[in-house]
Amino acid sequence: LVTTTGATLCGVLAAKLAYVLLMADTTLAAYGADALWFTDADSFSVFGGAAGAVLSACVTAKLLGMRPAAMLDRFIPSLALGLTFLRLSEGELGTLGVGAYVEPGGLWARFPFAVGNAYGEYYLAVFALEALFALLCAVALWRRGREWSAGLKAEIGLFLLALPQIFCESLRARCMKWGFVRVEQLLCCLLLLGLLGHACNRAREWRRLRFLPLALGVLAVGGIGGLEYAMDKTDLPIWACYGLFWVMLGLLAGAEIAAVRQREGASAVTQTAEVVG
Repeated sequence: LVTTTGATLCGVLAAKLAYVLLMADTTLAAYGADALWFTDADSFSVFGGAAGAVLSACVTAKLLGMRPAAMLDRFIPSLALGLTFLRLSEGELGTLGVGAYVEPGGLWARFPFAVGNAYGEYYLAVFALEALFALLCAVALWRRGREWSAGLKAEIGLFLLALPQIFCESLRARCMKWGFVRVEQLLCCLLLLGLLGHACNRAREWRRLRFLPLALGVLAVGGIGGLEYAMDKTDLPIWACYGLFWVMLGLLAGAEIAAVRQREGASAVTQTAEVVG
């Protein structure tokens, strides 16, 4: 009860604060401190909210005399389920969670692939895809990883939440942006690199090459940035860009599996590969 209450309050506050600070040129510069009180649905950062909830869970663990790693192992699966419902709720918020236009009458012009409006126009239901990924993450964490070392379930859970969100952010028609840079996509990439760096830093094997997975992760993130630029600024086929996009995501997943193997051993990597897969 204490954890959930604290995570909810801190999550909402962090979601608003993160949005205002990250989009300061259109919030603080235009409205000053009043921007903190705007309640428009698109004036919150989901990444910031999730980060605030995780931070609150860590603080709560200290208050309750628990190890933060043990608390996060319990909390992250529930966070994934919460994100499932949060994403589904975007279906009631107009065009906030949709993507590109879909031709009416086709196979994809129906839920859960697309949603329509009062004018008979259909748009990709990106929010439904995000909810599906979050739900799969929650189910995978609850079913697997019970024998993992403390903190590993939380680490893999955060990785599984951030990895597909990189792709989903690319599909969104409305998102936080700096030019062609999608802000929450960038934050997810940085989170993945941070998790990779953490795993590599604690490696037990391959000491001389222990940061190789991190290097591969940096290469993949650079590739994703290049693809986002190509889709926004060039005439390269979208299908080709997204094909390479998934190659980069696969490289990130492989790097995480390798990093966990260095740290935890072969038995852990088998379980990790099954969950990530």
